[in-house]
Amino acid sequence: FALQKSKDLKAKGVILMGDFNARSHVWGDTIENKYGKDLFHNLKLEDFSIVHSEQPTFFSPNGSSNIDFMIVSNNLVDHLEELQTDNSAILFSGAPIMGHVPIHNKLDLKLPKPTAALVTKYDVQSVDWIKWGETVDQKIIECS
Repeated sequence: FALQKSKDLKAKGVILMGDFNARSHVWGDTIENKYGKDLFHNLKLEDFSIVHSEQPTFFSPNGSSNIDFMIVSNNLVDHLEELQTDNSAILFSGAPIMGHVPIHNKLDLKLPKPTAALVTKYDVQSVDWIKWGETVDQKIIECS
């Protein structure tokens, strides 16, 4: 869906970020559920990557999980920093006592300034090939 929608909109990249309720070892959760298996199975890895935190993103009395993450088109992945959790803030949604920990990331689309390719030109007509050969022979003897 995301790939088709991005083509329809002529988007240069896609970032989906949210609570997917999809659990998988692939993105750091301790268990797998049907949503996680389906998402991973249907995600076109040649087009998209999952960017996740190394820390759990949801806490409840029953434990924690890593269900909040990003699905990012591969052309943008190298422009992202590591996904971080904000453990100082907990959003009390979806759990009786605790909830989701906010996740954040920084996208840097600055492109490096193009540098002119250095081209080294040699005048092979004026090289003293006998001296060059003697120098190479001497270096080989020194390395032996």
